[in-house]
Amino acid sequence: MSTATTRSVASVYRGLLREVNHQITKKNGSVQWLAYVRAEFRNPKAKIVDAENALLFLRSNRTHRELLAAYFPTLDEEERITRTAGKVGLQLPKMFDPDGEIASDAAGAATPAASS
Repeated sequence: MSTATTRSVASVYRGLLREVNHQITKKNGSVQWLAYVRAEFRNPKAKIVDAENALLFLRSNRTHRELLAAYFPTLDEEERITRTAGKVGLQLPKMFDPDGEIASDAAGAATPAASS
């Protein structure tokens, strides 16, 4: 293995450990993923391409969450789903109200029920 390849493998390894620690271990206290990454890199048949893809996925996932939080800080989950559906030309269905007084759409916005 050349020095450049060794450096890139070490860089991917450190990057994976950082991302797993930041996204998984710190949030739920489980060290299983860290142990898995370490075990895979100790395996002589470890595929560096798979590791690079996993690192890219983890970084992209974190960046996506950060961008959502930055651009839509006040939206709750239901409101975000409603807006996302609206962007592609869909409307969420009205939710059934057993009392018949007020029907709401799937996002929870109240609308007057049609009188029978």
